[in-house]
Amino acid sequence: MKMIGVYSRTATKDREAIELQKEKCRMLIEKGRKVIFFTDNGVSGLERDRDGIAAMFEVAKHNALERVITLEPSRFSRDIVELIIKDRIGVKKIWSNHSIC
Repeated sequence: MKMIGVYSRTATKDREAIELQKEKCRMLIEKGRKVIFFTDNGVSGLERDRDGIAAMFEVAKHNALERVITLEPSRFSRDIVELIIKDRIGVKKIWSNHSIC
């Protein structure tokens, strides 16, 4: 069974905000599922070189993720063009504060 990815990001270093994002996303995951967390703490959503998101795409390239859950699209990227391009990784994304995409 593939893993569920959870991606969290804050522009300012804020451990509490990261944990809150993770917790909200965790509530959407069925019990017993394997979850892998990807985090960029203190990194702008406009920054293209983010360790957490790079790690997520590396795992996705190996077809190991069923879906990625993040609080909202802006956590994933502040650049809508980048968000659309990265939408082509073949992994369903769910925004916990919005409808399923």
